[in-house]
Amino acid sequence: MQLKIEIDTKDFRLLNDLFETKKRPEEGATKQIAEGVIIKYEKSETKIIEEERPSDKLAFYIPPETLHLAIIATLNIGCSILASLISRWIYEKIKGRNVEKIKIENVEIKIDRDAIKKTLEEVIADYLKKEKQKR
Repeated sequence: MQLKIEIDTKDFRLLNDLFETKKRPEEGATKQIAEGVIIKYEKSETKIIEEERPSDKLAFYIPPETLHLAIIATLNIGCSILASLISRWIYEKIKGRNVEKIKIENVEIKIDRDAIKKTLEEVIADYLKKEKQKR
């Protein structure tokens, strides 16, 4: 199972911290976050918003960035357990950071551990239901 995650942030260190590296990870980089669960860095997009840019050209400006990630799960465990495992990891990594928005499978959610877990449970259950119907 592969889940698409998008994080909008102005925290230029967040990607490094997600992958626990000093150097910015390359596209395609992976990291095991738990047994049978991997995070993959797909790409990032920088959005320069002219209204936010300081008028002083010498001022330091960090444009917002969207991190495109994938969570790849090969575990055969219950939906709730998997959602709990992934939501705990995501929330611990982004809490207190300059994260403006998070999307899971194109669903924008509140930056709250319970909201993340609930959305993951719904997405995983839907995925498993579709997989079962294929058989």
